[in-house]
Order: sequence, then C-alpha cells, then structure tokens
Amino acid sequence: DNPALTSLHGLDGIMSLGHSSKGTSGNSILVARNAALASLEGLQSLRGPLSGGLTVKDNPALKFLHGLENITTLGNNINGDSIRISGNEVLASLEGLAGLQGELPGALIIEHNQGLMSLDGLDGIRLLGRNANADSVRISSNAVLASLWGLAGLQGDLQGGLVIAYNARLTSLRGLHGIGSLGTGYSSCSISICGNAALASLEGLSGLHGSLPGGITILDNSALVSLDGLGGIKSVGSAENDGYSLQIYHNSVLVSLEGLALPLDAAGAGHVMVQALSCQQGEYSRQRALRCEFCGDRRVSKAHTVIAPSEAVESACHLCQWWQDPSESRQHCELASVTIASLSFGLGCLAISCILLGSSLQLSKSFGLRWRLVSQVTPISNISPESGHGVILTTSCPHGLRNRYRRSFPILLEGTGNVFLDTSEKLVLRAHVLGRDRLELLDAKGGALEGALVASMGRVALPAVDGLSHGGRALPILVWAPLLLASALMALAAPVIDEARQAAAAALVAAVVAVSVVAVVLQRWRMPRPPLKHQLKLYAKKLQKSNPNPQPCERGAMRALRLGALFDLYDFFQSFVQRRNMYYLDPSIIRPLTGRHRLSYAEVAGPALVEWFVSHYWGHPFAETCAALQRHAKGIMGSAWREVAYWVCTFSNNQYAIKEELGNGQWDQSSFYLALRSTACRGTCMILDENLFPLERSWCLFELLQTMIRAEESSQMQCGHTSQQTHTAIAHHSGQEQKRFVGMLFCTSSGIINGGEGSSEVAINMGAKLATLNLQEAKSTSPADKRMIDDLVCLKMGGFDAINRRLRAEFASALSASWEATRDKYDVIQATLGGVSLSSV
Repeated sequence: DNPALTSLHGLDGIMSLGHSSKGTSGNSILVARNAALASLEGLQSLRGPLSGGLTVKDNPALKFLHGLENITTLGNNINGDSIRISGNEVLASLEGLAGLQGELPGALIIEHNQGLMSLDGLDGIRLLGRNANADSVRISSNAVLASLWGLAGLQGDLQGGLVIAYNARLTSLRGLHGIGSLGTGYSSCSISICGNAALASLEGLSGLHGSLPGGITILDNSALVSLDGLGGIKSVGSAENDGYSLQIYHNSVLVSLEGLALPLDAAGAGHVMVQALSCQQGEYSRQRALRCEFCGDRRVSKAHTVIAPSEAVESACHLCQWWQDPSESRQHCELASVTIASLSFGLGCLAISCILLGSSLQLSKSFGLRWRLVSQVTPISNISPESGHGVILTTSCPHGLRNRYRRSFPILLEGTGNVFLDTSEKLVLRAHVLGRDRLELLDAKGGALEGALVASMGRVALPAVDGLSHGGRALPILVWAPLLLASALMALAAPVIDEARQAAAAALVAAVVAVSVVAVVLQRWRMPRPPLKHQLKLYAKKLQKSNPNPQPCERGAMRALRLGALFDLYDFFQSFVQRRNMYYLDPSIIRPLTGRHRLSYAEVAGPALVEWFVSHYWGHPFAETCAALQRHAKGIMGSAWREVAYWVCTFSNNQYAIKEELGNGQWDQSSFYLALRSTACRGTCMILDENLFPLERSWCLFELLQTMIRAEESSQMQCGHTSQQTHTAIAHHSGQEQKRFVGMLFCTSSGIINGGEGSSEVAINMGAKLATLNLQEAKSTSPADKRMIDDLVCLKMGGFDAINRRLRAEFASALSASWEATRDKYDVIQATLGGVSLSSV
C-alpha cells in the first residue's frame, strides 16, 4: 500500500528473511498494492532458502521480478501458497524466479496477470505441495499466457489439484507432461480445465496414469477438439458438491470422448454429465459422441441411427444420386427436376459465354513487353499509307470491331517489325473502323499518322475492356457476356450442395469448358494467316533445299551474297517489298527466314567470298538498291552478272549478334572493316539517290573512310611506293591474287556515275547537295559509335575538312566522267542529226 513507491533500492543489504504469521500472513516476501512500483531489483542480495511464501500481487506497474534471482527455495504462507503471483497487470516475465530449485511445500498460484505470456523462470521447480483450497497448481485468468513450458520441470505426483482456467490465448497444456498423478483439489476435482478459449489439446496431460481421487471437469473450452492426453487415467473419484465424476460439456467443437479411455459406465463413485442424444431423421450419432450429426444436404437416414466410432457415415446415411433430392421427410430420395433444368440452362449459358470470351480475350506478354489481358487479337495482312485515308491497317480476316460511342479507341500492335508501329510504353496508337477488315491508324491524340509506316505481318489487338466494348455486333460483348456468365453461375450454383453433385456439376462444367476451348482453338487455327507468312514458309523450304545444313562462317569477307541469290529473294517477295526499304525487309523477311538458325542470311542462303562492298542507307528503297547493283554487275560481268558477290550488311551481318559484328567496340574487328579490307574486295559501291542519305550515317562515313584509305594504299602499290608493312596489310586472302582496288563507285538505279552512266539531272542534283554537305553531321543510333568514327576520321584524315574535300573531289571526278559520257552521247546524236557536236563548242 505504497502508492508513490517506484523502487526497492535501499534494501540491497538484506541477505536473508524469516516469516511472520501476522503482518505478512506467513510470507517471507509480500509485495502488494504498490501502484507505482516497477522493479524488485533492490532485493537482489537475498540469497538461499526463505522459510515463508512469496506473494506478489496487485502491483499495476511491475513488469519483471528481477531481484529475486538468488532465492533458491521457499516455504509457504498461512494459505498454503509457496508462490502467489496475481493481479500484476503489466507483469511480462517470471524469469526473476529462475533460481528456485527442487520441491516447494505449498501451491503455485499464477492468476490475473494480464501481460504475462509465459511461465519461463519456474523451470527449476520439481514438486509442489498444496494450499488450503487443496490446489497444487492454479493458472487462471492470464489473458495473454500462451505456454506452460515453464512448468516442464515438474515431476512425479502432486498433492493437490490442477486448475487451468480462463487463459484466453493458451493453446495447449504442454509443459505438464512430467506430472504423474494428482490429489484432490477444490470441490474434490483433481483436474479442472475451464474457459480457455484457444485451448485445442490436452496432450500435455499424457503423463497422468492410474487413478485420480477427485473428479474431472472440462467445460467452456471453445477450441478443444479432442481429449487426447487423458488416456492414461483408469478411474476417477467424484466431486464433493454435485457428485459428478466427469463433467464434460459446453466445449463447442469437441465431438468425441475418444481420447478418454475411462469407460463411462465405470467412471467412479459419481455421475457422468454428458448430453443425452435422440437423433431425428436425416441425423446420426456415434457411440461415445457428444452430439447428433447432420447427415448432409443430400443424405437421408432413419431416426435414432447410431453407428460405431470406426464406421463410415455412409453406413448411417444414404447419399442421393446427383439427379435426386431428399424427400421432405428425409427418409428417401426423389427426382430433382428443378436441378436438372437449372443445370441444363446454366451449362448452355456457360458454353456460349466461354466461347464468346475465349475467342475475344487472350493473356499475352507480346503487346508492350508485359503480361496483359488483350481482346480481339487478329493477324495483320498489310499496313501502308493510302492517299486520302492516312495509314491503313488491313487484317487477314474480319476484325469484328465497331466504332460505337467513340470515334477512335486504343489499339495494340506487335510483331510488325516496325518500331514506329509496335506498342511500347512510349508508343500508343488509336484506330478508327473503316470496314470489316480495315482500320485507320491514328496517333495517341486521335490525329492522322505521318510517315511511310509499312508492315506485312504481326497482330493487332485492343486492351481487354476496350475490345469488349467495341467488339460484338448488335450489343457490345462487355454488356451481354457478363449477363450470360452470371446467369450460368447462378443456375449452376443453385443445385450444387454435396460432393456427388459437385463432382457431377464439375464434370459437366469441365466438359463444356473443354468443348468451348476446342471450339476456340479451332476458330483460331482456322483464322487465315497473313499472306506473307505463307510465302515465308515456302521460301524457307526453298532455302532448305538449296542449302540443307547452313553453317556459321568467319565474319567479314566470307559472308558475301551472290547477286543472283539477292534477286531470287527480291523477285519472290516483290509483291510485299514494293517500294519498301531495309527497315521493312529485315524484320519482315530476313529475320523470319534466319531465326531458326540464328545466322546471317548469307550463311543460310549460301555464302560467297566478297568481290564488292556495298555502302547503303537502310531507308533506301530495296528495289532501287537491287536495280543499282544489277547495273553495276552487268557492267563488269555482262550476262554472268548473277555470279557477282556483294557484301551487304543487312544480309552479311548476323542480325542476332550485332555487338559482335561491330567488333565489340573495336572498329578494326568489325565485320564492315574485315570485309572492306579483304584483298578479295575490289571496291565499294555506295548506293545513292538525290538525298545522299548514306553520307548522313556514321557507319557509312566509316565505310567511306576505309575506302579512301584502301584506295590510297592501292594507288601507292601501283606506283611502287608501298612499304613492306602496307604489302603485309593487303596481302593475299584465301590464296587468291589481289585485284586492283578501284575505290568508291557512286551507284544509282539508273547507272554508275563514275562510269558516265545514270541520269545527268540526278548526278547534278547530287553534286549540288554534296557541295554543302558536312560529314561531321553524320548520325548514329549509338553515341559511342559516332564518337569512335569521328575520332577515327580525325586520326586518319586530320579532320572533317580533309575528308569533306576528298569526297567532293572524288564526286567531282565522277561528275566529270558522267559529263564526258553524256557529251559523247550527245555528239553521236548530233552527228546523226547533222548538227554541231558539243566537243567543238
């Protein structure tokens, strides 16, 4: 009763205590009703045994018992308690009593400690006496106590009873397994297990054996599922007040007395309190059970049915077939007509909704590089600009979309091979329906797309919700598909009750879903393929026949492609290529043909040793590239033009290993350099038009630089001034004699400008643009590549002014040749017409 006392410091010198039968009621230590006391650490000098009891109660601020560690044994107070710890609201641990050892003459009372979670600290106690209430152990009303393992040291027979009551979080009695027998406790009960809401098992009492002098009370334990742990008890006495030997009731989930080996008709001198059972029709009970069990929603039985504990429920209750229901009396089964009608309707609705949603929805990772649910997936036949309509997407079959309430809707594209079309986090397009297989592609804001966007492959889809909103004929799929599905679920759920009917319904649903899946798969399988895919398949067979076992070969000069093979490809796919360029050709044709082997196209089609290196711009129309190379090949080989071998990066580089093809950052190990510097290479064909796009690309600048260096070295050799080192650098390749390197040839679809061919107007326009072109402004998709090439120009040419002058000089020479050839042609015509020749002007 010290409301302001917070500490016992000052008692440090006390080393031993006796006991008193007056002020402390026989306790050696009584700590009670000290509202602010938080610690007992002032008693740490107390040592050895104490002759009285220990009572710590009603100290609301006390958290620990530290300070009592050196006490080794205790006597008991006038109530017979050796230890009473009660009413300490925040006490969390008993570890301060860890010094206690051996036998205590009195009882152990731990109750009303709301913060106590375990009994750790009492491990050294081996045996207990009993108190005036005849209890040896009372653990009661400790709200968060979860374990009794702190009592694991108790061994043998206890003189009094065991009370475990109203500990809301206690789940088991493990820790009491060393107790072999008990005396008679309060009200002549040896065991009282009451009101423990979380207690699920009594297995901690498995050490009890033989006879108990008192009764057993087990009640109000709402989580207790079995009496396992009481099997060693052979007989019990009876309670003093009510005369019951066994009281087992109000344990809401306890359904059996199986763990209790004690025969109910020989429990002892007292009575047994269990519920009397009188099961009705549709119910049954088991011997030694505590309740009637319902047979089940679709089982029937006779009244007063009792079965043995080991018998199956089927022996008491008959299960109706899935098409039957119990009669109103629950004595027999009858036809379930409502169930059959409901299942039929539900399965029909389910089939329609499954086919509808299955054909509309698809989980895909393709559209935008992340898993997403998409709708209305349809193959693309063609994408190309149309005059007056913008960029038009044509599908291989009807897309099934309607504009409905919006002029345009989001659209997803994948596999087109065009980075300006395929959906990504940065690129989202919209579309507007023009016809059953035609969509106009729009930008993210709904405006017309600009640029020559082309493709002949890939798939188009919509985000799931948009696809369901714009799909369907009369009504959107989003409106009536959920209605069908909900109707199916309600119709199927209504009759599904027991396992048999669930199994039957599940089998029927699985069959319907399987048939629906097959229907959807067949529908998708029958969906027309884009024409390009069919042509790719045919041409792949042709390549397989001509080169059955493609093998990788050394990068560079060995991967050239004969012009005949190039024209075979162009002729076969001409209807798709049209005026399209390498940006179309590579993803749409080259990669599909080489993807199986992951080699360059030259290796798949059959490689050849380089004769001519081709410098070109990927945006140049492929048809004009072919025409330019054909003019060049015919000029040097005539009718054997198909045998001329050209190194073209699109076909000669392995498009699946571009980093390696670029030399892993070492320009002198790049495939461009190795091919161009090969002694078998006779010159560079730069494919040009009036725009001079190749001269705006850094790697074309690299090719121009190496061509100039190679031409200069070749010129020095011709003049006999080449050093031994230069001879070594351009030595024999593959055993063939080196041919004279002719340098840079400016090739157009109308002819070679250096050879006086081609359109004079085109040549003049090219010269005019070249006069103001600055090669330093060349661009690259890789900033590192541009820096490397710019540094190389400065190193080899002394700067961009020098290479600009050199290029202009070479083009001027080519222009002169073009002028000479043009003038000669005019002279011939003038002479034929009888006029004055240009040469004399």
